[in-house]
Amino acid sequence: GMLAQAARRSTQVQWLTAPAEHLPFDDGSLDAVVTTSAFHWFSQPAALREFHRVLAPGGFAAVATLSPRQQLSGLPLRVLSANQL
Repeated sequence: GMLAQAARRSTQVQWLTAPAEHLPFDDGSLDAVVTTSAFHWFSQPAALREFHRVLAPGGFAAVATLSPRQQLSGLPLRVLSANQL
């Protein structure tokens, strides 16, 4: 699968899978949260709350999506800091 391919390409990263709405990280423990081509599949309000919870002060969330299901119309490219989520 995709995780096995990623693990073969980079051993410097701990690869895992988890629901975006229930990330397995401590509060304020991450410098960044990145999602590409998947945000439209999440419960977006719950995922954004979870991104905010796990981000450290000054951390950022990057969301990239090209799906017609995307609900953030009007925001084609924007990086939000934790205090903006």
